[in-house]
This record gives sequence, C-alpha cells and structure tokens, in this order.
Amino acid sequence: MIVTILLGVVTLFVLVGAFFASKYWHWAHVLVLVAFYFAAVGYAILAARSLDTRLQYQKQLAEAEVNLEQQVVLNDAMKRGTQDPQLVNQLAAREILAAQDAESFPGVVQQEHVLRMQNRSRGRVWRNVIPLGAPNPETGAVEVGFNEKRPAGAAAEGEAIEGEEPPIEGEEAAAEPAERTPLELEPDSIVYVFEAGPLEGTDGQSTNQYLGEFRIDSVEPAARTAVLEPLDHLATDPYATDRLIKSSQRNAPWIVYRSMPADDRDLFAGMDEETLRRLLPEQVVEEYLRDGTPAQPDDPEARLVSIDADGNIVPPDEAEERGVAKIYRRRMRDYALILNNLEAQRAELVSRRLSLESDIAKLNTALAGAKELTAYREQELAKWQADFAAVERERQAINSHKAALLAQVDNARRLLDQTLEQNAQLASARLSERGSLTPIGPGELDVDAL
Repeated sequence: MIVTILLGVVTLFVLVGAFFASKYWHWAHVLVLVAFYFAAVGYAILAARSLDTRLQYQKQLAEAEVNLEQQVVLNDAMKRGTQDPQLVNQLAAREILAAQDAESFPGVVQQEHVLRMQNRSRGRVWRNVIPLGAPNPETGAVEVGFNEKRPAGAAAEGEAIEGEEPPIEGEEAAAEPAERTPLELEPDSIVYVFEAGPLEGTDGQSTNQYLGEFRIDSVEPAARTAVLEPLDHLATDPYATDRLIKSSQRNAPWIVYRSMPADDRDLFAGMDEETLRRLLPEQVVEEYLRDGTPAQPDDPEARLVSIDADGNIVPPDEAEERGVAKIYRRRMRDYALILNNLEAQRAELVSRRLSLESDIAKLNTALAGAKELTAYREQELAKWQADFAAVERERQAINSHKAALLAQVDNARRLLDQTLEQNAQLASARLSERGSLTPIGPGELDVDAL
C-alpha cells in the first residue's frame, strides 16, 4: 500500500515537472521523458512481480522437497512396513491403517507375501467359466469354456482370474495377452464347481450354490474348453442333476476350484450379526458369533481353549501354568468331507426313496391283482353258493323221497306181517281140520324157504 502511494506521488511529481518543463523544452523531449518514466516504472513493477513469484516458487520448492522426503519415508514404510510410532500415526491419520491404535504397519511387501501364501494354500481358481451346452442326459457331463478376459460385472474388484494374484490397489491390471494362454488343466483331475455371484442370487434368479464335485473328462488346451463329468454319487442324484441342468440353462458364470476352499476363522472375523445371519444357516450362527468370546458355564469343554495374559492361545499341557482365562472356539469344518458326506447321504436317501417308490408300485400292482382275484373269487363264491342252494334243495328232495320210501317200506312190512299172520291162522285152521298142528308165530315162517 505504501509503495503504491509513493509511486502515485512520484508519478504526480513527474507529470507536474513535465508540464513546467514543456515551457522550456521541446515537446518531443518532454514526451520522451514521460515515456521513459512510465517504461521504467513498468519495468520495476514487472521486476518486483517476477522477484515475488520467484520467492513463492522457491518457498513451494522447499516445502515440496520436505514433503517429498516425508512421502519417500512414508512410501518406504508402506512398502516395507514399520514399527516407528510417528510413521504409524501418520499412516493412521491418512486412513491407510484400518485400526487407529495400531502399533505397527506390516507393509505392502509382507501383505503381498501373505496374500500369495493364502492364494497358494487356497489352490488355483478359474472364474467366469461358462457352460457351452446342456449336460449329457445319460452321464451328466457338460462342456465348459474357460475365458481369459473377465466381462464387466462378472467378478468383484480385486478378485483373481485364472489363478493369478489380484492387482495391487493403485496399479493397473496387466495387459491382455496377445495370444490366448493354453488351459493348464489335467484330465482325470478333480475340481469343485460353484455358481458365481452373491449368495442371494442375481437378477431374480434362485440362490447361487455349490454344484458339486466333478472329474475332468477331457481338455482342449488351445481352445480353453473342458468336459466336466460329475462323480458317481452326483450322477445318480436326480436333484443334483436337475440343479446342474438349471444352472447351465441360466448361462451364468461358474467358479472352478482345484481344491475345496478351507474353513478359516479370519474370513468371518469382524462380521456383524446381520451379515452372518444372511450368509449362514440359522442353526450355526451362534457358533460364529460366540467365536473368540469369553467362555460360558454351559459351553462344551471341547470348544474351550485357554489364553495367557496377552490373549495368545496356550497349549493344553501348559494351560494350568500360563492360562489366565478360557474362550469359546467354534468347530472348524472340512467342507469337502461334509459336502461329500451330504451328497452321499442324499444319494442314499434318493436311492431309498426310489426303492420304496418301486416297492410301493409293486405293492399297488399286487394289490390291484389281489382285488381282481378277490372279485373273481367272489364271483366263484356266488356261483358256489347258488350251486350249494341247488344241492341243498336236491338233498331236501332226496330226504323227502327217502322218508316216503321208508314209510312205504314200513307199510309193506306191516302189511306183510299181517298177511303172514292171516296165512298162518288160515293154515292153522286147515291143519286143525286135518289134525293137531303147531302154529307158526309171526316172523317164524321163512317165506323164501317155501
């Protein structure tokens, strides 16, 4: 402000001086003097501004050099890790650390190593595997294509493709290969197939689920295709076959694992109750919510472990010496064994159901035959009853005729006896006329002898 006022005063003095000088000088000289003054003032202003800009740039350069040195230190700390409290606090202030009270930062190199070790223990994974047709109705085998490039929305950000490590945050994904990489998959190997996408399903479709255990029947490395054939217990399960057919008809991507994903406590650590209830069956949610919490009086002893004062798990043989408390630990699950057992049990139940249905069908057939035989026997019984009634009538007629004949025989015998008695009396009377004769009593005369 002072410089501006001073410059204004000098300019006014120069103009007044030029006015008075114009009375004695040539006008051209006065004009040159005024122009020279304004040129000098303009040069001075530009020089001052240039000097001020240079000073600002020098200051910014110094600050940038300091920030660069600090950023180099921070970058080195993020890359290699650090236990320096000041650097850890700076990383926490920049929201690079999830926990604000962390005492150390492991570093990108160590985290990449841990990630690669986890991926190696997880086994190779192929994502965006697309069914190329309907499964074989006899064997259940289905041909699939292993795509190298992931379409938009096919997998979440950071997921690995074709068994590769996920890209590091801030780095661009690797360029697409100029030529298609041959499919590295061996025939007769065993893989595990899942439907890709969230657990709840997408686009109004049914829940994405585990499709089963498959054997690699054949591979075309150059075309990146393979034929997956379900194992025996899956091929004989109508429900699993129907599930496979419906999944192939949806034309949704699959995920193929070389080995079954293993259970890991860290996968569920930190998840809230709502998320766990959405992902897990209701009967096991409580186990995951209780995992790592203090022991309760009614907890099974097999699910309890001892910890020391630092929260580290103590071996059972040192629990009495170093253990200060007990915590609840959920049961770890071997998913491959569990799913195989469930598939086998379901196949056995399906087989039993089919056997029972076959037995029921046979029993129904036998029952229908028995009903037909019963109707036939009832018809025969009706005929036999009619025949029996006719026989009974004939028997009654015979009995009546027999009774009549017996009555006639009795009457004939009575008449015969009377006749014999009369003949005997007549013979006796005639004999008496001839002489003394012995009378013959009834029944004593043998008529046949005469």
